[in-house]
Amino acid sequence: MTQARWAVMAYPYNPYYWGMPPYLPDPFAAMYAWSSMWMGFIAMMYYIEMYKVMLDMWRKYAEAAVKVATPATEAGQT
Repeated sequence: MTQARWAVMAYPYNPYYWGMPPYLPDPFAAMYAWSSMWMGFIAMMYYIEMYKVMLDMWRKYAEAAVKVATPATEAGQT
């Protein structure tokens, strides 16, 4: 077997052949990834704010229910 044939047959194991250089990133894919992450961030902030509003509404509802359920006291009693 000749040296050239060995280099072709053992291509994956040949330490002197580095293979193809890395390809350049696609700018359109980068734009899509960035905009997708940004919209996900905006949606996450929206849902966090809506969750805070919901908790505040539940707190007010519970305070109103407790206020109605407490017995009324006469004036002067503490």
